[in-house]
Amino acid sequence: SLYRLIAGASIAIPLAVIIGMSIAMNKWCSFIFTPLIATLYPMPKLALFPLLLVIFGLGDISKIALITVGIFFWVLFYTLHGVQRLFTEDYMDIAAAFGIPLLKKVRRIVLRGALPEIINGVKTGLGHGLSMVVASEFTFSKNGIGYFIWNAWDQFRIVDMYCGLVVIGSLGIIAYYVPENIKNNLVEINRFGIND
Repeated sequence: SLYRLIAGASIAIPLAVIIGMSIAMNKWCSFIFTPLIATLYPMPKLALFPLLLVIFGLGDISKIALITVGIFFWVLFYTLHGVQRLFTEDYMDIAAAFGIPLLKKVRRIVLRGALPEIINGVKTGLGHGLSMVVASEFTFSKNGIGYFIWNAWDQFRIVDMYCGLVVIGSLGIIAYYVPENIKNNLVEINRFGIND
């Protein structure tokens, strides 16, 4: 389960950050991606699982794809919000006035400025990703925490079922506090102007 969650997050988070920043900074990217996102976001993510099973088969790849989709939209929207906030303030005008190159502007201003929102998106997305992990393992799986809980319920092993829920809760606590701790450390670094 942890492997599937980490694999899904490793795909979803960079992709969501790149697409979110591109949409916020480039009108053509916004024109291309916004209708697609507006179409896919309202769909229940579990409703996509049968389609993912058809495309990727019954193995881990379809489960990782579902987890990726579950995490992706949360990180995307938080990234969009963070970057758009920067554009409503004076940071981008100052960067343009000083002629800062695009890559340096993205790395030193946009990414750093939007980082608190991005990490909030990661925090929320990982929580949602855990739900997708369990849901994807309820069906067509022979291992994982979701399979364990379903199997325990099916065989009326109530204590085992609650143990599985405690494990998920523990993973949720980790998924909440690790990004929060990273965010607090990064805010301190940015406050004191420590270089990369």
